Amino acid sequence: MAKVGIVMRTRDRPATLARALHSVQAQGFGDWRIALVNDGGDGAALEAYVDREAPGIRERLEITHHAEPRGRWAAAKAGVRALDCAYLVLLDDDDSWSPRFLETAASALDAAGPGIGGVCCRVVEIFETIGNGAIVTRRQTPYNPELTAIGIANMAQYNLIVPNSFLYRSTLHDELGLYDETLPVLGDWDFYLRVIRHHDIRLLEEALAFWHKRLAAGPDSYANSVTGGVKLHHETAARREAVSRPAPGAIAGRQPARPRISRFSSPAASRRPTRRERRSWATARGRLAAAGSTMRISAKLRTGLPLSRAISAACSGSLSTNSRVTGSDA
Repeated sequence: MAKVGIVMRTRDRPATLARALHSVQAQGFGDWRIALVNDGGDGAALEAYVDREAPGIRERLEITHHAEPRGRWAAAKAGVRALDCAYLVLLDDDDSWSPRFLETAASALDAAGPGIGGVCCRVVEIFETIGNGAIVTRRQTPYNPELTAIGIANMAQYNLIVPNSFLYRSTLHDELGLYDETLPVLGDWDFYLRVIRHHDIRLLEEALAFWHKRLAAGPDSYANSVTGGVKLHHETAARREAVSRPAPGAIAGRQPARPRISRFSSPAASRRPTRRERRSWATARGRLAAAGSTMRISAKLRTGLPLSRAISAACSGSLSTNSRVTGSDA
C-alpha cells in the first residue's frame, strides 16, 4: 500500500495531462500511487498516451474508465475508492506541483496530531493560453496571500482551498462521507466544510501547488470549471446545498464526531474577493454579512448546530442571496 494516493480526473486533455503526470514523476517523495479516472473520454487513446508519456510510472498508475461522463465529483469518488492509502490528494489533469509538494505535505501531516485532518500549502495561480497543442504562460500571481489560517468562519465565506494544495487523511471519508456527486461543482467546498467542523486544517507557508487557469477561449475540453462554468457555479451555490446537506456515504452506524471549533479566523484573515468571484458566487457570504458578525455563527456552531442552520440562526431570518462567495473547482 502506498502512503499517498493521488486522484487525477481527466477527459481528452492530453496537453495538460502530460504536465500533471510529469509533475508527479518529478516529486522527491516516491511513496505514491495514482488513480487516473477517465470520465467519458477516449479510453484507448488515453491508455496509449499514458504508456507513451509516463512509462516509468505505469505500474503505479491505475486507470478507471467511465463509458459516459458522470461528472467531476463522481470521478473523484471513483478515484478515492480505487486507492488504499493513508493520505489522499486531488491533482486534476490541468494542474501541477513543485517537486517538493508531496515530501513537504506528507512530512507535515506525519508530524501533526490526530486532530489535524489535513494540511494545505499556499498556491500560485498561473494564467495561460492553449493553442495548437502548446501551453503559453501569460502571468502568475500568489493566490490569497493575505490568508493567515483556515477556520470555520472564513471557509463559510469563501472556498479557500485549491484541491491540489490539500493533502488529507483518507479516514476522513470514513468519518464524513465521500464527495457529493450530485453537485456539478463545489463538491470540494462541501467536503472541506464537513472537515473543518471536526478537524483542524493546518496552513503551510510554502507555495508548492500551481493552479492553472486558461485565459482565452480555446478547445472547450480545456476550460476550467471556474472560468468556463461561471453560471454553473452560481446556480450550484444558490442552491445552498454546499453548506446544508448532510455528509453522503458516511459509514452506517458510526457516531458523528463531536463538533468543535478549529482556529477561528476573523473576516480580515481572508482576502478580498476579485470582481469575477463577486459575480460568480452566491449565498454564504451574503448570509454572513447579514449576520453582522461571524462570532455569532461561531457561537451557534458550538451548540452543535449544522453549519447551514447556524448561519440561519445567526442571521435571525434576515438572509441575502445576492452576495457572492468564492471557490476553486479546477
